[in-house]
Amino acid sequence: MPTLRPEKFFDWVSRFSDSIQFIIFIVIAVSYFLSIKPLIENISFSSLAIASVLFLLTILIIIRIRKKYILYPRPQSDFKLLEKELVYKYLDEKHMKYIKRVKLKTLKEGLDRYPDRYSWTGSGKVQLKPSNSEQTIVKTVKKRVWQLYDVHFERPLNKGDVQEVEITWDLYDEKGTSVPFASMIVDESLDLLTMKIILPPNLTPQKASCIKTPSFGLSQPTSSFTKPFSRGEVEWTVKSPKLWYTYEIAWHLLGK
Repeated sequence: MPTLRPEKFFDWVSRFSDSIQFIIFIVIAVSYFLSIKPLIENISFSSLAIASVLFLLTILIIIRIRKKYILYPRPQSDFKLLEKELVYKYLDEKHMKYIKRVKLKTLKEGLDRYPDRYSWTGSGKVQLKPSNSEQTIVKTVKKRVWQLYDVHFERPLNKGDVQEVEITWDLYDEKGTSVPFASMIVDESLDLLTMKIILPPNLTPQKASCIKTPSFGLSQPTSSFTKPFSRGEVEWTVKSPKLWYTYEIAWHLLGK
């Protein structure tokens, strides 16, 4: 689903965390030097320099590993995502359709639902339904900008079963507040991601931006490039997308 861009709050947290860690690092280094000063008077300068560098590198590595572990936890899931396809189609300036197709493999016995979420920057009605009439969608709670929901399967699945889910959203942007972009946060192990944008001729620009950004920490993209629209369509396929990264396609509607 088209989502809001990652909040700048995470960028601020990361910068603040780095500053605190640097101060702690300096305090530890000074304390360590003062504690061993009586023992190093007879040690050569070169040996002392090597030991100090190794100590500082060890501290830095520990800090980096700890930071990575906190910001990028391993997902605990009952399924593995084999494929995910997102299609965002403009019927006209205010009427859109969004289609999400998911193929998953169960990792436990008795899995009976697929949990997911969506968010939209538009201002009108949001209607969603599964393409499989034997599956049902149940909205659960809303957390910040996200509406959480579960797709209930027709029956509990066995371990190793492969299940496909397809959901279509009918979107009516009555006030024209929808931002022209679509993105997905990779928070589950995923083998293949496909994102496709389809626009009518009167709204199709020349190109779209494809952006990869960490979902937490610094908000600067790690990679960004443009792709041209061809007959009103642009597609981005990513094999084994990186965990805890946001993949986004953004564009400017022609004439806007």
